[in-house]
Amino acid sequence: MPSASRIEGNVAFAGDVAFAGSVTLPSSAVLDANVYETRHREVYSQASGSSASDESRVIHVVHGTAGTLKSVMVGSVDKAVGDSTVDVDILKNGVSVLTAAVTLNSSNTDYVAVAGSINTAATTVGDVFEVEIDATAGTGTLPKGVFVSLEFLERIA
Repeated sequence: MPSASRIEGNVAFAGDVAFAGSVTLPSSAVLDANVYETRHREVYSQASGSSASDESRVIHVVHGTAGTLKSVMVGSVDKAVGDSTVDVDILKNGVSVLTAAVTLNSSNTDYVAVAGSINTAATTVGDVFEVEIDATAGTGTLPKGVFVSLEFLERIA
């Protein structure tokens, strides 16, 4: 067995660290406060070749004791034409968490998601998040393949 090496003082690693064997840490080395988050990325989408349609769908249930909704991104595979629009809202337990619904219209770009502005980011265990789609055909063509991506950080302890 090779002899052990010892480093005195603080050490910071800027990159990944891999251990070939077991690691022994003092009992107070990792506290609950340090084991905070697990990241979830949830994606909702309507069929790529289909025009947007009204829909409400549960996309995430919070399992961590507390957390944060970090980002909301909304887009479509094919943008709207003319005055047709789609409003996308994110609801937590039936109430919007955005400052305003994200509107997809002819100004958007195919396959390019736009950020929603989050008004209420805090989450707690049991919170239910829904995507709510409101399509208004107008005299143009609705976007096709509406998609939504949500990113959550949840406390696991």
